[in-house]
Amino acid sequence: GGATEAPSDAADAEASEEPRVSPNLLHASVDDDAERDPTVVEISAEAMDALGVVKGDTVRLTGKQRRRTLAIVKAAPAGAAPQDAVVSKALARNLRLRDFGGDITLHAADAKQGAEVTLSPVLDEDDEDEGDDAAGDGDGDGEADGDGDAKAAAALDPETLFDDFVAPYFKGGFRPVHVGDVISIQSASDPDVSRDFVVSRVVVAAEPSAEA
Repeated sequence: GGATEAPSDAADAEASEEPRVSPNLLHASVDDDAERDPTVVEISAEAMDALGVVKGDTVRLTGKQRRRTLAIVKAAPAGAAPQDAVVSKALARNLRLRDFGGDITLHAADAKQGAEVTLSPVLDEDDEDEGDDAAGDGDGDGEADGDGDAKAAAALDPETLFDDFVAPYFKGGFRPVHVGDVISIQSASDPDVSRDFVVSRVVVAAEPSAEA
């Protein structure tokens, strides 16, 4: 019979070696529950150990087109796969993920305390419609136009936006923010109303002086 060549040890090792996957690479699914904390990413206990993070840590997420944002770690339910993550709809939007999710990378972040954050309101369709009504199209009377103008002005009044949206959102808790993020904030006076804001500027708090 013909002779056969015994496979080398090197060939055996190469054939049996599985591709190595970075523990930082996770597949994120999107939870669109309106009650979900928009700043939280859920990962398994195994993933936390591999990444050197614990519950409550701030992490940097990178999604499509190298879009980055910050999130707070939360433990996923027991049995969650180590390569899986769950993000809010808000995080998914800032990471440019589709509704069904996608791949992200996760790294520990050295987040600094913010001294000042500037948020710019995003105009929605209602704001634009009220602005059109205020301009008038010749079909309505002056009183209707005036009402639309007043509503639009009240909706975008800086003091109202701060008192009803921004202040309650940041009060009593740590909220990671990243320049360029769009965050959706629920109204404190009407839970059925929410408004989107763009994080346009972040000023980091100065480090305390080591000198006495």
